[in-house]
Amino acid sequence: MLCLALLMSLSAIRMLKGPVDKSEAQVEQPAIPALVLRGFLVGILAGLLGVGGGFLIVPALYFLAGLPVKKAIGTALLIITFNALLGFFSSYQSINLEWPLLVKFSCGAVLGILIGTKLSSKMPGGRVKKIFGWCVLCMSFYIVYKQFFI
Repeated sequence: MLCLALLMSLSAIRMLKGPVDKSEAQVEQPAIPALVLRGFLVGILAGLLGVGGGFLIVPALYFLAGLPVKKAIGTALLIITFNALLGFFSSYQSINLEWPLLVKFSCGAVLGILIGTKLSSKMPGGRVKKIFGWCVLCMSFYIVYKQFFI
C-alpha cells in the first residue's frame, strides 16, 4: 500500500506542478502498440494493488497517452464503466448482492456525476487538473495514515 501511496503522490505532484493543460491541438498520441502496452501495465498495477479507477487511469491517460485532463477524466470514466460491468456480469450470480444499497448508491453516484459534469464544463482544464491533483494527493496521505495509524 505504501508503494501505491508513493505512486499516487508522485502523480499528484506532477499534475500540480506541470503546465496548465494540453490544448486539443497539442495532443500527440503514441502508436497503438505503445498505448496497449501502457494500458496493460496500468491494468496490472491496478490489479496488484487493488485500486485503479481514476487514481491510476486518469494520470496514465494524461501523462502516457497525451490526453488533455478533461478528456482523460471522461475516458477514464468510460474505462471504469466497462471494467465494472465486466466484473458485475461475471460474478453477480455467485454473490449475494444488497440490491437496495446498490440502487441507492448508484442513484447518488449518477446525480453526483451529472452535477460534477455541469461544474466541470464551466471550469478551465487547468483548474480541473489542479483539483484532481489535490484529491489524489489527499488520498495518498489518507492511505499512509490508514496504514500506520488505524
